[in-house]
Amino acid sequence: MFPRFGYFISRQPVESVHPSTTHLDVHGRNLQGLEGAQYIVDTLERIPTIKHLILGNNSFGDNGVAALFQYLTSERGTRLQIVEISLNSCDIGNLGLRAICGYLNGNVRLKSLYLQNNEFNPSWALCSTFTSAINNSQLKTLSLTSNPHLGDTFLFRFLPNLSTPYLQELHLSAMGLTSVSTPHIVAFLSSDLPLPSSTSSTEDDTPTISLLKIDKYRPTTRLKDLRLNGNTFTLACAASFVHALEHNNFSIRHLEMYANRFYETTAAPPPPTQPSVAPPTPPSLTPTGLLARLAPQSDDMSWDDLKSKLSQIYARNHLLIYQTRIAALRLLSPARCLLLPPSRPSKSESRINGWNALPTELQQYILATYSPALSPTQYIQIWNYVSDRRTLRRSGGVLSQLKPEQMAFSEGHGKDGAGKVPNDKDGWLELVGCERFEWYKGWQQDFASIKW
Repeated sequence: MFPRFGYFISRQPVESVHPSTTHLDVHGRNLQGLEGAQYIVDTLERIPTIKHLILGNNSFGDNGVAALFQYLTSERGTRLQIVEISLNSCDIGNLGLRAICGYLNGNVRLKSLYLQNNEFNPSWALCSTFTSAINNSQLKTLSLTSNPHLGDTFLFRFLPNLSTPYLQELHLSAMGLTSVSTPHIVAFLSSDLPLPSSTSSTEDDTPTISLLKIDKYRPTTRLKDLRLNGNTFTLACAASFVHALEHNNFSIRHLEMYANRFYETTAAPPPPTQPSVAPPTPPSLTPTGLLARLAPQSDDMSWDDLKSKLSQIYARNHLLIYQTRIAALRLLSPARCLLLPPSRPSKSESRINGWNALPTELQQYILATYSPALSPTQYIQIWNYVSDRRTLRRSGGVLSQLKPEQMAFSEGHGKDGAGKVPNDKDGWLELVGCERFEWYKGWQQDFASIKW
């Protein structure tokens, strides 16, 4: 088993702490219970600009953590701009985790939460509360490493209900996971494909006018980094994960599975994996034929073979994401020119713009042909954005304060918390849901036609 991380770090007196304007690092400073929590609160009151709380390796316990998060959820605490909280090895049980859930639920500022090596138990009610809090937050990084009491019981209550579109990094190392968890991880990794929608489209998947008011899509995983080190997965489990990534996942960029049981000869096979939903990768996606080397099966492979295939999957996903971002940025300017309505009605009603005279379906088809590699949903996100004058900058470079929910975007895209139109490429791509590749019917042909 892995050692209980953090117990061998020397503790230093809290008097030697000198917090900066943005970081409070009291890791291993022998803070305990309510008194330790009060010290954190006093520091935050004195330096309200702190954004990073590094509190690990202190014995806060449930009472101290509950008191700290009671303050953070108060009127004064919610004014803080906390983006990272580290609470590894703090003797936190279910009571403390419930207090953390209360702070996390609806929080749009916190991006990273580290909860390694604590004393959580996988009660059904707490798992439900914890999952719901994550789904209602904008957390990007979550670490539950070295919580062996959670195990398979927690995972099959957690992953099937995890639907946040914001989570990008998930650490589940040294959690006592076994092959029993394999189908749940496979299903989670395979959730990159959208559910069937009641909206209509043309035969070639060009979005039609009915898609301008698109239905809700199940939020799919945006996960880029998954860590499963130090568990008891077998080589067959690893093959199942790789198969799911190869066929049904286009966002993952890093998967760690070190210190598992890949070299044991008596490993029992995991339950059967889900069938592939997406068609295989086209053989000519790049000039070098990189993606063509992805074989259709991962059976009977060694761990070294699986690592090689993972590298190819990472490269494929990188190329797909890169081209999606390029396509969205390329479409922005011409779509804005063509679709943005005039600020004032034209005095000459007889003058008809040739573009506006075209049917909406044909307009969408032309834009899709001009900039392939986007899904119908992503085209609609861009269409709605560029068609709304409220998304334009104000004079002097001040951005519009239009809230994303006012822009008729589909659920799961465009809620940036601050309610502002972003001023950078990454922010805009995230706002319109084009920061990632999104599977759609016919994507192979579109990507094969791109000149790399």
